[in-house]
Amino acid sequence: MHEITVDYWNKLTPLEQLGNIGSEVGRSIKAYEKKDKSFDSALYRALDLFEITAKCWISSHPNRVKELLRAKEEYLRLFFDDNFNDAEKIEKYFMYFAYAARYLEFGGIDKGSIS
Repeated sequence: MHEITVDYWNKLTPLEQLGNIGSEVGRSIKAYEKKDKSFDSALYRALDLFEITAKCWISSHPNRVKELLRAKEEYLRLFFDDNFNDAEKIEKYFMYFAYAARYLEFGGIDKGSIS
């Protein structure tokens, strides 16, 4: 598995970080629905990204850490609290960040104004 460094992750905007988390969230949801063996690796990858994001945000965006950890909690409830009905909502929550990051990447607004 590819290890992400804090230095690399800090170079991404919060939108890009959350969009990347969203990719793994979506991957794990799809694998869970299909009862695919890739579920465990997608789940662990998402958890790794939540963790490294929280580490980065503690110093740079401390007021956002609570929301991030709440999102992580809701994500985990899908699989461990018989609450899979909310999977679509959780996936949408994260996909909006991915869409916003793409919008910025292709000239939507100045990246420097989003931090």
